[in-house]
Amino acid sequence: MIFIEEGSHLRGIVPQELVAYRRFYLSLHILNKEHGISAQELINQASARFERKMQRRHEFWILTCYLDLSLIEKVILELVKTVKVKDVFLAFNFSEIYKAGPKSTSNTLENIKARLHHLGINFDWTALSCRHLVHSKGYAIIQRSNRKISDGLVLTTSGNFTAPGFLGGNVELGYLSTGKKDLAKFEHAYDYLLKKLGCSIDSAIFKEDGYLLKFAILSSGVFLHKWSGNLRQYSGPRFQDNSLRWCLRQKRSRQ
Repeated sequence: MIFIEEGSHLRGIVPQELVAYRRFYLSLHILNKEHGISAQELINQASARFERKMQRRHEFWILTCYLDLSLIEKVILELVKTVKVKDVFLAFNFSEIYKAGPKSTSNTLENIKARLHHLGINFDWTALSCRHLVHSKGYAIIQRSNRKISDGLVLTTSGNFTAPGFLGGNVELGYLSTGKKDLAKFEHAYDYLLKKLGCSIDSAIFKEDGYLLKFAILSSGVFLHKWSGNLRQYSGPRFQDNSLRWCLRQKRSRQ
């Protein structure tokens, strides 16, 4: 662990740009319940050191590749025991919407948003899409006073926001900083990704509804005209679409 006092440059040890606004620390951790500490526990312990942690507003930022939807409220409800959380921001890789399906994922997230709203917590989420996998993982708690960062922490890690990655099942590494410059840089990087890669999943929901309708028509056995030829001739090409194949798999898995 490296402690940096206000005005220190520590040439040759850390970059000169890491000049502290106040005392803060940098630390590298093994994130695992048996061999170190889970990401959740590390964040909770570090945030407990904040000044005015129950008086000022805090934001919880989640940037992940893989996502466990059932973990969101559990982690937040545990965190609010330590700090006054009023805003939660979530960004995740777009392909995660296909685990449960675009429509189901959207409905689940909107239900979470409604329940957190009743607790006085704002919840915003965004899917990130690009040609390659959005593999970034990082978590931050930012405290503000007069809209300026006054305290907080940022954890950059290999661990996803899943039970194995965040709760300490996997063996991950994490780099924790409470420096204001690092907090500002994380916020800037997060906002950049949202601006460049953030996208709506509405089009995926529309396609899912369309493919499910096609499947329902085919599976109903009700046709509006007399067939000539064979069924393969008409239905075969339709099954070449990967999205329709996905819908068929989802249908079978629910039976």
